Amino acid sequence: KLNVDVSNNYANVFVQEIDGNLDATLFRGNVTAQNVGGNLDLTVKYGNAAVGDYKEATVTLFRSELALGNGHELNLKANYSEVQLQGATVLNVDAFRTNVTASSGLNEVEGSVKYGDLTIEGHVKKAELSLFRSNLRGKTFDKLDLSASYSSIVANQVNNLTLEEAFRTDGDIKEVGSLNGNLKYSNLDISLLSNKVDVTTFRGELAIDLIQADFLSIQVNSKYTNVDLRFSPESKYDLNATTTYTEFNLPDGISDLKNENQAGAPVNHFVGTFNKRSAKKASPVNVEAFQGILKLD
Repeated sequence: KLNVDVSNNYANVFVQEIDGNLDATLFRGNVTAQNVGGNLDLTVKYGNAAVGDYKEATVTLFRSELALGNGHELNLKANYSEVQLQGATVLNVDAFRTNVTASSGLNEVEGSVKYGDLTIEGHVKKAELSLFRSNLRGKTFDKLDLSASYSSIVANQVNNLTLEEAFRTDGDIKEVGSLNGNLKYSNLDISLLSNKVDVTTFRGELAIDLIQADFLSIQVNSKYTNVDLRFSPESKYDLNATTTYTEFNLPDGISDLKNENQAGAPVNHFVGTFNKRSAKKASPVNVEAFQGILKLD
């Protein structure tokens, strides 16, 4: 196999397709390489790089631009750069003031993005990410574990979403299977939820436009938050809601509704069943709200 090792300053380098490894270090220069049959080790400062497919890659960029083909595993560290990827089985990313775009799917992506954008245009099986003043845009995630501050999330579908810590972060997701998380000063809007919710919110907004009829459970603990949950009219659920200084809008169709607290008290405990006549098993809806607006439609 042919291995290539090149180091150059203030110059351009072109490497034809090789069956071995490519090790390249450039300063204020550009590198263009066709497919690399082996592994890629690339460091570029103040330059541009375009490389085809590879097996495994370690890439370090500073104030540079990179276009990269497909590979198995990519370890990327980039500052003040622009990165375009075809795709990778595994992406480990450490990006600062860098925008990263993957034009196809990733099996796994892990790492952190600060002051940048991460865009994934294909299917992701598993993602574990930390964002700071950054934007995550994606199509479909099987599993997404996220910590985010001063950031935004936009996605078409997330089957299993965990927001370990969302601080001053906005989310707009069309479809979610299960949602778990802790939100502070954050707004989350979900168009369709199919499975379950278990969230704690503080000073934000949580809106779910439609909860499907066969959902499993809803658990919400909110403070100073507006919560708007809209259920399918075909759903059946047992409501258990404790509200304190909260405006509570109940849906029509709640049977045997009871307020177990004294009239006029700041704390109210509501229990009842929605769509009680349905033959299906009722799912639990447990809500604890302190100051805010709680809507169940």
